[in-house]
Amino acid sequence: MIRSTQFAFAAALMLGSGSALVQAASSEQPSVPLPPSAQSPSDTKAPDDIKSNSVPTSESSGVKRTVTDAGITTKLKAKLLADEMTSGMQIHVDTQHGTVNLTGEAKSPAEKARAEELAMATDGVTKVNNGLVVRAQ
Repeated sequence: MIRSTQFAFAAALMLGSGSALVQAASSEQPSVPLPPSAQSPSDTKAPDDIKSNSVPTSESSGVKRTVTDAGITTKLKAKLLADEMTSGMQIHVDTQHGTVNLTGEAKSPAEKARAEELAMATDGVTKVNNGLVVRAQ
């Protein structure tokens, strides 16, 4: 009896059925359906006034992905820090709805251009506002 209950419980977990979990866990007691408030949160919908700051990107293998503004900022900042031509600590990155704003100081016009190039090559970026100031040496 224990083995069949464990099997039913495992099967219910794999199928994701909340009411099946109740039945599997208590096979000797009558089945009690879960109230709507205790059902899976996947059935609930976020209010319409909550906006997402994610940017749709290209589809790969039929699955549409989104990249958040924070994800874009993180990826670009990592690129700037890893690149030998840019001083990532002097370049500030802010992303709003896929638009990247670069601010701070660049050592040269070449560094300013390279930062913009890296930004445009980052997945999810739709536009770059390059506000880097080239400092005099």
